[in-house]
Amino acid sequence: SNAVGFAPELYCGLENCYDVLEVNREEFDKQKLAKAYRALARKHHPDRVKNKEEKLLAEERFRVIATAYETLKDDEAKTNYDYYLDHPDQRFYNYYQYYRLRAAPKVDL
Repeated sequence: SNAVGFAPELYCGLENCYDVLEVNREEFDKQKLAKAYRALARKHHPDRVKNKEEKLLAEERFRVIATAYETLKDDEAKTNYDYYLDHPDQRFYNYYQYYRLRAAPKVDL
């Protein structure tokens, strides 16, 4: 969990988004990505849990799974994430790329 370069506030936190969705980075395929996401979302959905403490854990896990899927399904976000993985030493550039996609307006002003 204490991987070099991972930041708690970026992408999937201290986890690798590929590992969260159990998808191989070298053999990436959007169809496999969607299938893996649906299976994990169904398995970890908070509505499947009755216990309140377990529900909170399931909500957090579900949030990480959804974030991983959102990151890898978008081509631009995936490109930025791959760069983030390959260049952990460029922390400020990686922060900029992450927040540029998250906070920038989606329409041309």
